[in-house]
Amino acid sequence: MTRLTFVRTVVVCLACGRGIAYAQTCGDGVVGSGEQCDDGNIVADDGCSPVCAVAPGFVCTGQPSFCTTIELVGRCETSGYANGVAISGRHAYVSVMAAGLDVFDIWNPRSCRKVASCATSGLGYHVAVSGDYAYVAAYDGGLDVIDISNPESCSVVANCPAVSGRYVHLVVSGGRAYIAADMGGLHIFDVSNPEGSCQYLGACATSDDAFGVEALNDYAYVAVDEAGLQVFDVSDPASCVSEDLCDIGERASGVAVANGYAYVASGLGGLYTFDITPANSCGGSSVAHCDTIGWADDIEVSGPYAYIADHQAGELQVFDISTPGSCRWAGEYRSGVRSADELTVSATYVYLAERNDGVAIVRIGHTCGDRLIDAGEQCDDGNTAGGDGCSALCTIEEHWECSGEPSVCRSTIPTVSEWGLVAMTLLVLMAGTVVLAKRPAAPRRPTSKFI
Repeated sequence: MTRLTFVRTVVVCLACGRGIAYAQTCGDGVVGSGEQCDDGNIVADDGCSPVCAVAPGFVCTGQPSFCTTIELVGRCETSGYANGVAISGRHAYVSVMAAGLDVFDIWNPRSCRKVASCATSGLGYHVAVSGDYAYVAAYDGGLDVIDISNPESCSVVANCPAVSGRYVHLVVSGGRAYIAADMGGLHIFDVSNPEGSCQYLGACATSDDAFGVEALNDYAYVAVDEAGLQVFDVSDPASCVSEDLCDIGERASGVAVANGYAYVASGLGGLYTFDITPANSCGGSSVAHCDTIGWADDIEVSGPYAYIADHQAGELQVFDISTPGSCRWAGEYRSGVRSADELTVSATYVYLAERNDGVAIVRIGHTCGDRLIDAGEQCDDGNTAGGDGCSALCTIEEHWECSGEPSVCRSTIPTVSEWGLVAMTLLVLMAGTVVLAKRPAAPRRPTSKFI
């Protein structure tokens, strides 16, 4: 006789020989159709709700789902319309349309502090950083090279005029700057001179307006408006060769490349994923597609997530790409502002350029070493190294005291110089005691027996 066994509400046919479930249920650890997440339970308040929906303020990835928080922790007030952002060390470099370039100290994410501003040759449309230089796509002003060796005193050291079109996006890779030049296609410059300069090398004719670009080794991947994703062999910039063109039926505005895939932000079309193995091909058609809420304008990939700046909804959308060749909505941060144009990711932080609202600093999860002190932590000095006062587990180490956020720690054991000062003080005190002890007694006043 066939026997049915019930696990929660999952029906399993034991007579089938392999115990194959023919109905899925929230809580089984498998993200099924109609589910946004499944963490293996139906408990509330852990990021994945009892009906397997991602809870507000969380993002979830994998199977079973791992959920962590997503929250706004700070904001940088820019000099104007923030359109692009790049991170290097403890500083954020923001392209600010008419104002040029703003530089911020972001070591304390809760207290972003502007330290410099630099005028550019045109509108500050997009920025990339490599070494001691920031490179700004300055719209019709061309390419600006800015010395940031001292971030608090930046200055333009070179400019390459726009050859054609308007410079709206760029990436720096292997000593070259690859620039999406709108109707001008893809322009390539040599920026390998360590003294800071730029030299035009050549251009690639795109099938439509070039809005976004990513480079990997000898290939460039360009988001080409209504034409889709175009792949170029750029090993010889003077004779650039188009290797492949993949139509997505929507407007392509941004592209990111990671782990053998190209991810395209495509306006109202959402997120498209292309297999780029071999590197000179995009496979003809996408291998995965996810809808977005508004207009997908820019995209960055880091770890198991693809992050999209939503131009219309004014928010950050996050997608789970932990399974190669697939995507699934993972969560969002809603800023409430009108527009989010571009973004960049650094460690556990996403920096979102939000036009006149500046740059939003959004944290994904909370871990020891992220510079902010969370529940269960006694300190956080921005690293997970021990022996510096704040341990790898963000507890205060013995004989240390820590304060502030990020934490600054100080040893409570006197240093050699401090011990020397103590010893000197003791010697002085002891010498004074000896002198007093050896001082001859005052002579006694003679007395007369006749009064």
